[in-house]
Amino acid sequence: MDEFHEGPYETSLAHNEMLIEVRIPLRHNMSNAYAKVERRVGDWAVAAAGAAVTLDADQTTIVAARVGLTAVNPDGAALRALSDAMVGRPATEDTFAEAGRAAAQACEPVSDMRGSADYKRHLASELTVRTLRTSVERVRNTPPPQGN
Repeated sequence: MDEFHEGPYETSLAHNEMLIEVRIPLRHNMSNAYAKVERRVGDWAVAAAGAAVTLDADQTTIVAARVGLTAVNPDGAALRALSDAMVGRPATEDTFAEAGRAAAQACEPVSDMRGSADYKRHLASELTVRTLRTSVERVRNTPPPQGN
């Protein structure tokens, strides 16, 4: 994705190229979540966050993570650094809270009719925490795969 996505509404595709397939490998102990705050259903997001987390075999330590934000002018490099910093950390509320604080710092939202920049920064933090928590809960609540 890092090589494909170049910015808002921009990809690395040339004008005569078209994306025709995306393959996402299934991994054990991995899940994801997305959360969005909107003024009314179907409206543009005030802020939104997505997270994907892979846990170790004991489901206690993060072995891979990725956080994404939208509608808050996120800094992609800062989000990659935040995601990388979670690797090796325990999958706990303290880790999620730290990631939320980092997410708030990794964006530069603008004040508009949907809310103030401070409100949107708060949402970036809170939604990051919620999506990380939900991702980890989903991993822990998924039964292990059955052998053949």
